[in-house]
Amino acid sequence: MNWLTRLFVLCSICVLTNHTQGTKLHSQEWPGFRGQDGSGNLETDGVLSRSRKIGLKIRWKKRIGSGYSSVVVSQGRVVAMYCNQSQDLIGCFSQENGEEIWTVPIGDRFKGENGSFDGPISTPLVRDGMVFCLSPRGKMFSLKLSDGSELWSRDLVEQDEAKKPLYGFATTPILVDETLVVQTGGEEKSLTGLDATTGQAKWACSSDSIDSQSPALITIEGKQIVLAAGGKNLTGVDPDNGNVLFEHPHGGGNGSAMVPVVFDGNKVLMTLDDGFSTAVSIKKIDQQYQISPDWKDRSIKNTYNVPVMHGGHFYAYSTRIMTCVDGSTGEAKWKSRKPGDGFLVVVDGHVILNTKRGGLYVLRATPDGYEEIAGAKIFEDLVWSVPAFSQDAVFMRSLGELACVDIVGGDTQVVAKKDREIGKEFGNLVSVASKSADPQQVVDEYLKRKDVDAFPLIEGNLVHFVYQGDARDVAVAGDMFGARQERKMERIPGTDTWYHVIELPDDVRLNYVFLVDFQPKTDPRNKRTATSSIYAGEMEFAVRLRNEAPLKMSWFGMPNWEQPDFTAAVKDLSGELVKKTVASKLMEQPHEIEVYVPPKSPETGGESDAERYPVVFVFDGASAKSQGRLHEIMDNLCQSESKTPKAILVFIQGAPGASYLESIATEVVPFVDKQFKTIPDRTARICMSNGLMAPMSLQLVAKYPDVFGAASVQTPLIFDMDQQRSIDEIKEITRPTRIFFEWGRFDMFNPDENWDARKIGKRLFDEFSKSENVVIVGGEAPDSTDWSSWRNRFDQVLNLYVPDR
Repeated sequence: MNWLTRLFVLCSICVLTNHTQGTKLHSQEWPGFRGQDGSGNLETDGVLSRSRKIGLKIRWKKRIGSGYSSVVVSQGRVVAMYCNQSQDLIGCFSQENGEEIWTVPIGDRFKGENGSFDGPISTPLVRDGMVFCLSPRGKMFSLKLSDGSELWSRDLVEQDEAKKPLYGFATTPILVDETLVVQTGGEEKSLTGLDATTGQAKWACSSDSIDSQSPALITIEGKQIVLAAGGKNLTGVDPDNGNVLFEHPHGGGNGSAMVPVVFDGNKVLMTLDDGFSTAVSIKKIDQQYQISPDWKDRSIKNTYNVPVMHGGHFYAYSTRIMTCVDGSTGEAKWKSRKPGDGFLVVVDGHVILNTKRGGLYVLRATPDGYEEIAGAKIFEDLVWSVPAFSQDAVFMRSLGELACVDIVGGDTQVVAKKDREIGKEFGNLVSVASKSADPQQVVDEYLKRKDVDAFPLIEGNLVHFVYQGDARDVAVAGDMFGARQERKMERIPGTDTWYHVIELPDDVRLNYVFLVDFQPKTDPRNKRTATSSIYAGEMEFAVRLRNEAPLKMSWFGMPNWEQPDFTAAVKDLSGELVKKTVASKLMEQPHEIEVYVPPKSPETGGESDAERYPVVFVFDGASAKSQGRLHEIMDNLCQSESKTPKAILVFIQGAPGASYLESIATEVVPFVDKQFKTIPDRTARICMSNGLMAPMSLQLVAKYPDVFGAASVQTPLIFDMDQQRSIDEIKEITRPTRIFFEWGRFDMFNPDENWDARKIGKRLFDEFSKSENVVIVGGEAPDSTDWSSWRNRFDQVLNLYVPDR
């Protein structure tokens, strides 16, 4: 059920750490992820240390295939892992001009799972003319840097009983003297030490789960210790013999994308939860290692980027926001929505970062505030890896290209801004206010003339989001941009009024929220609101954030979108809500259900000629009732002259599972038939589920065809691996079955990640349509997601029941 939590961990790509110990490195080499020691911080005597003004100049670009692996640079060579149409590869290129020197296949092309992109994930490590790399399927290689010839290989799954994480092996080993340390996962084998020369196992220890974590190295009282953050513990291990020195429960809720960041000698930062980070101190007292907390704060949260310490401050991302955090307290010194979400390192007191949208930026690393000194667009496709630095050049890769960008002295090169179209009326307001001696008065008078229902302001297909108030930073987020996205709003000069303009189809309905100084806020000028069951915080997924309140959002409809009459609010319910407890022999606890009974429909034992009704079994019943208000919709339909069938609604909670589904079919359904005036026939039973619960309705009509004859599924969020199973089950249905299946035109998607609920919906709809015994209706709706969308077509759910005429 928690697959969205894991969905966004897919990008663990960026949490791979390399260390090189016991060897001399050129001061400008970048031989592993986050540099020479895994800190992401490098000091040189290059252009950045000498020039106040710099420019960015692309030296060369080269087409490569998809992959998350970061670039490494050593001995004049650039090494990267990627895939072609059939294979995963590791390639070596000239640092000077990008010409290919050699490529070596490391396995069949790895297909990304559940929203991740294809290709290798782990980052190579180079030392003493050897390249160490790990394939996503768990095969470890040692190659010669000179020609790519194999020195040794080892299958961690077969030989070391490593357990392949859902999204493939993303961990990157560290090298401590002659021991290659890699997180492998498994009982007593979550961490394994290999001989760097032969690949033979030297030791294995600890029991913890892994996803994409990578180890780090810390020195306490002269003793080198490997730090490994697993699913539960921060573990310290002696790299010489694998002895576990300490295990500390870190208390994180999503540590799968975590790399321990060492700072101030004996301190460790762990970005171990989507809601907070924590710093601890490690000390040796009376021959025992003790871990004590320093601070816990929300200043760094919910990110795939690994923070970098410089000058006592962390430079990091918190969600998509660039931030500087005091390392001693965890307090945020500043935040900036510029330049966009990405991955960063620090070189010569400058933050070098590449954004996911393909930009390269250089900032001054200062706690005084965001100070951008150079920026350029490098790639047109997405970037999901950390940049490397060597000899006054940045080496970076996207999901399709590899590039070398020189840092040169000179004028700053910035990304050009595209002029935004503004509607005639609103554009005139901005123009007049900008030229006025009192722009605030011009804006205030204009806004007073607008009815509150007019916001956001719509001119044709242009939507103007307008926020007025005292703020330093304002953005707008919503269905139109996608999950985990927002757009910075512009201030009308001389006023407290901010705006953003977007062009939209003229027949859609969408949710939105303002982010005022990084806090969500509904539109004060729009009384239409909805509470999300999917999103929380800054358009983050609620299932990922613990102790976060559901996100309250504003909504609007474009001129040609019509709100159904049956969604009007009900003051006094005409029907009845009845709470019942259903005993179960299959489940550990009884089912607590709430049932809406249409007016004048008594329970069994009432009038014998009382009307009987079809039944809709609504899963995730709490959200359907509190946010969907389906009982009010049903009440409105009961009081109207609509020909839509009236129904009994059963609001029920639960989690997927064979026993749960069997209990619904064999225990809950008979109970409801006995207690209420139902039509006891499969054609009159509809199971309804949405989002993560969508597979339940499909499984019920497939596995219990004698019980259920219809299903409603909206915004199906189904694992890649489970989609084919759903298709096969629906195709095997032998009795006539009706399915209402839909998704929104602006349903759940993320343009920076490889997942899209709309694509899932379209594929399953097309496949289900091929089933001989299924009548499927629905398709794409001019709407978004969540109950604020789904409730608008509840009449189509009820129309799945077709009574005999």
